[in-house]
Amino acid sequence: MRKALPLLHQQRYEAFRQRLRHVDQTIAPDKNIVALRLSVTELEQFFRHQLLSLQLDALSPATQHWMQSYQVEFDKQLRLLNLDAMLLQAARQPATIEQRQRQVSDRLSTLQQYCDAVLEKGEE
Repeated sequence: MRKALPLLHQQRYEAFRQRLRHVDQTIAPDKNIVALRLSVTELEQFFRHQLLSLQLDALSPATQHWMQSYQVEFDKQLRLLNLDAMLLQAARQPATIEQRQRQVSDRLSTLQQYCDAVLEKGEE
């Protein structure tokens, strides 16, 4: 059966998934928040330069549609992740820090799920 996504698309989304896992490891309480912010910024840049630059023209109209939908959601979640990381950096109270870390973790989990969905659909 023909794959819905070209190999290059699949490789870049797999690399994005690995970067998500790396960022997820930087949100532990004992980790440097500045390093988390840098990781989030790098993740956003990777998305913009490596994933948004992928050509969708050669894909079927149905595949183009769902890819564009996921790209919009990725973009939204990444912007919110960046905001969550900024709020975490500004947090001073232990309860607030814990809440912000949970939000960052939840946002990363959502991005992971989107990435998994794109890769699974790409195999169909």
